[in-house]
Amino acid sequence: MKKLFAFFLLLILNTIVFGQVLTPKQMGPFKVNAKLSEVEKISKQKIKFTEQQIENYDYDRIFTINGVEYTISFNDEYDKNGRPIGKIIDFVSSANPKLKTAEGIGIGSTKNDIINAYSFSDITIFYTSGEDGIRSKTDCIISVFYLDEPDEGTYTFELKDLKITKITVSNFGAWN
Repeated sequence: MKKLFAFFLLLILNTIVFGQVLTPKQMGPFKVNAKLSEVEKISKQKIKFTEQQIENYDYDRIFTINGVEYTISFNDEYDKNGRPIGKIIDFVSSANPKLKTAEGIGIGSTKNDIINAYSFSDITIFYTSGEDGIRSKTDCIISVFYLDEPDEGTYTFELKDLKITKITVSNFGAWN
């Protein structure tokens, strides 16, 4: 109960002080699965995709809102018959140090900080390999997700020298 209270208190403070929200399914004003029209309203921009982007499934866009840069990746939204009907947010990423999770994890936090903060979750660590094919001991991607509650979303933290350099929120694990 204390952890839940602390979670909501930090989330409220982060929103009030920094104007930023960071949950497994929301980063700043952008919510995972939000429709393209919602993003256009928030960003005050009309978003169009070229034929080449559509052919390459390259639906990434960069937006700066309240001084924070976000990279948003869109995906197709389908109707009940499997036909594409529009675009929705697939995942949102940022490297801005203003963003912190309710557990206090943000840019510059360490691998151990993540493991300690999310001991109640499923954590997957993927170490990267250099051009020489040798696995790094300090660069990795850590995903924190909830197998029992898939609707809760996922945090993915990119680390260089065992410190977070980028955070992503999505509906899925480390493969984003």
